[in-house]
Amino acid sequence: MTKASEGGIARASYQMDVNHLYGDDVQQDYNLASAYFERAIEQGH
Repeated sequence: MTKASEGGIARASYQMDVNHLYGDDVQQDYNLASAYFERAIEQGH
């Protein structure tokens, strides 16, 4: 999912945001969640 996000896939960036926000399958990290959320916005999600 990280590579997809870095490759410009907005849905992947948004999903990584949600995963880090709620701690789904990854350690909860609000800073990373925010970064992925901003990336998703920049990618048009």
